[in-house]
Amino acid sequence: MLITWLNEETFEKLELPLKKINLCSEPLSLVFMEKELDKSFFQRMYNYFLEGKQLLHNTNVEGNLQLIIEIGGIDLNIAELLTYNWCISFKQEQERGLRVSFLILDKEDTPLELPFIFNFNSIEERYNIAALCEQPEIPLYFLQKINDKLILQKNILVIIPDPVRELLREQLANTYQNVISEASDEMHAYQIIVKDNKSQEVKERKIGVSQYGLNESSIYVKYNVDEKRIVHVEGITSDDVYASKANIFNNPACIFVEGIPLYPSKYEIVPSGDVIFHSKTRPTSIMKANPLLISGSYNKEMQEDITIQGLRKYNTKGRTRIPSQNQVMGESSHNHINKLVQKNMLVIDEKASVTWHWCHLIAFSMLPNERAQIKENMVCGTAAFNGQMTNVEQAVKTFIYNTKRPLKLEVTADLIAGTHVATRVRYRIYDLQSQRVYTEYYNPLSTSISDILDEQIILINMEKKFIDNGLN
Repeated sequence: MLITWLNEETFEKLELPLKKINLCSEPLSLVFMEKELDKSFFQRMYNYFLEGKQLLHNTNVEGNLQLIIEIGGIDLNIAELLTYNWCISFKQEQERGLRVSFLILDKEDTPLELPFIFNFNSIEERYNIAALCEQPEIPLYFLQKINDKLILQKNILVIIPDPVRELLREQLANTYQNVISEASDEMHAYQIIVKDNKSQEVKERKIGVSQYGLNESSIYVKYNVDEKRIVHVEGITSDDVYASKANIFNNPACIFVEGIPLYPSKYEIVPSGDVIFHSKTRPTSIMKANPLLISGSYNKEMQEDITIQGLRKYNTKGRTRIPSQNQVMGESSHNHINKLVQKNMLVIDEKASVTWHWCHLIAFSMLPNERAQIKENMVCGTAAFNGQMTNVEQAVKTFIYNTKRPLKLEVTADLIAGTHVATRVRYRIYDLQSQRVYTEYYNPLSTSISDILDEQIILINMEKKFIDNGLN
């Protein structure tokens, strides 16, 4: 039986069979909370932790990942777990190994690192990291060793936001291919959500600014397109902040902060509102069509009315994508690109390290399967582009949930003739109540990673466009 969260593309990249593996006969359960674990039943776990080890990842009989931590010797107040800021970081640890760390920050922003190492030479550990990427909620169990006994003290659930999942998917794909990023020695951490399994209350904390440089957006600048000026600087106190004289479309090419350039997630026309300059990397395209072999283009367009009733039906965890993207398109996105490159139809920057996705024009979480999983709704683009699209999709959902107002989406992609490779996407949002339109543009060939802040800015811009000025 297939597991509900299985992502065929992730499993394919990690060369995994489409089935449950690494089954553990010792699944933990809340019934054991604050009680001694039976040594005869949990013998394997006792052997592991009594040797002095502290971190374990395995899968239970249902094929779901569980992370287990023995807290002896760790300076951690179990009762206050949900009051801390939580984030996740990941990087290549050794050859074909990935280090995924949960960072717990106390009120003074002093980080405690809980590092889990996944060895990609092991099929079981590749399965575990695939589960970490795709499982909607990941349980963390906190054990304490007392007089050679194991006591289960606490259980919480971790939720990784979709934009962060995209980064993790890209990192694990690169690591499995043994591609080491130029920035592999740097440490970036991203906000995650923790949930108490008892109360079911979601406790969300923003990592925001940190003097430890844990977040790529620890310093960012907000630029207002209408006023053509910098309106806010976060993370640093300095008078040496100014926009470049050169513009790309209607934005500055970059904003200098004490001589260091910061860039937006994408270079596109911004009709109105704010733009966040946060990235140290300039937005770039990594591919172009060979004009001798390919000429012309064509379009794909999807339209849909998105309602709160529809979101309640389709925006749910555990929905299975049937058929999968690869089945719909007849091949993986990676194979689609490789065939075009081998035929010299497409030229990719040799220095680029990129993961390709089949990207939905209108999100799977907004549509029934028969509308979402069709060729007309899918294009080939980078993982970074997929992350950028996630931000506008999340902003649309939040607006609908907050206002109970439906929105109409019209998403149009320009594609290279004879391929499913998109070169530009227009994401047009119609508010039926105010009769106004808000538009975002995206470059599907960009390798620039977006920031969670972009979602907030899009939502604010939508609210100004659709609600402000007395349009209620």
